[in-house]
Amino acid sequence: MKRELANYESVLVMEPALTEENQKLFFQKIRETVKEFEGEFYHIDTWGLRKLANKNKKRWSQGLYFHFSFKGEKGVVEELTRRIRMDEKVLYYHFEKLKKSPTEHLKDFRYIVEETVRKEKERMTRLQKRKGFLSKRA
Repeated sequence: MKRELANYESVLVMEPALTEENQKLFFQKIRETVKEFEGEFYHIDTWGLRKLANKNKKRWSQGLYFHFSFKGEKGVVEELTRRIRMDEKVLYYHFEKLKKSPTEHLKDFRYIVEETVRKEKERMTRLQKRKGFLSKRA
């Protein structure tokens, strides 16, 4: 009897001082856990170092952000949560069950990110023009 697999995505924030080698080891453990639940790891995006909204207990002001998606049997999220809570390097994590297929969701997600980046560039261009105009007036 084949069990039904669900699709999930996650955002994870880790300590900013974490080495690339430790990052790889951490995500290798995540992949192994997903495989234990007959799952499949779809992708991982590294968003890099970003400012945290609030300082955490260790007084970090920045964190390494990661986004990944996977599928697995019931219980995979609970097991990942259990293992992540034991790791002191993780500052924040969030899992979300996907309603669409991972490829559709990732396509939509990347489009939204691209639009956000485009709008931010436009905003910065307008700001630079305004600064240039104000400096000419002085």
